[in-house]
Amino acid sequence: MAESVFLAFGEEVDRDRFIGLVATLGGVTGPGERGDARLSDGYAHVWVHLTDIPEDDPDELAVYEARLGGRVAAEIELEISRTKGSEQLAWRIIDAASRHWRFVVFNGHDEPEVGVCTVDTLRSRAERGAGSIFWPLSAGDRPEDGG
Repeated sequence: MAESVFLAFGEEVDRDRFIGLVATLGGVTGPGERGDARLSDGYAHVWVHLTDIPEDDPDELAVYEARLGGRVAAEIELEISRTKGSEQLAWRIIDAASRHWRFVVFNGHDEPEVGVCTVDTLRSRAERGAGSIFWPLSAGDRPEDGG
């Protein structure tokens, strides 16, 4: 079983460049993959799905745009296995991608006002060793609490 997070980009994303980024992290691509790419470490996996379809739910879209400071141009799904270490693999992809593109991340669980986070918020959680980078959000991790 897996969970997904969604990256909402404020600009178009070149599919080959994103897949290339995952490959530079040790990911694999090509026929037979569950998605467009996969990053693995033992039994921990993250599958990348390049949907390029911006979110169409008006409430989510409004939160994405408010946090991005502009329109949503593309969306990519990271499907994360529940195996220990999988969230850290997803974080590696997000951290590397943040050096090239501007985006926010939705955890897919909480209401958008709570579940949509900036990369800086996630970086803070990762650096302080939070039990979960993406879910569930605890007091102090919520955007309104400064997290």
